[in-house]
Amino acid sequence: MVQRHCHRKLASLRHPGKSNKASAGLSVLTAREKDVLGLMCQGLSDAETVEKLSLTRNIVRNHVARIYSKTGVHSRTAAVVWARERGFIGAASRKNAAGRSNT
Repeated sequence: MVQRHCHRKLASLRHPGKSNKASAGLSVLTAREKDVLGLMCQGLSDAETVEKLSLTRNIVRNHVARIYSKTGVHSRTAAVVWARERGFIGAASRKNAAGRSNT
């Protein structure tokens, strides 16, 4: 049992991109996380995302951290690649975010 566990750990170290999280789909993200990811795909910075979505910087940073966690990535670029591999480019999210009211 312990040996099997060690083999799995070693295999995950050899192939870090092959985690369950990396194979997850867009359905693991909340609507707001998709909004933030969409703006990331459009090339917007955290500061620009704050302005676009009328959120605080800390909230945007929390969303970005959760996106990283849920997708198994460790950088903004990797998150964008992850999204684009799933056909998500963010244009629809950008429209939804712009049309959403803050009530």
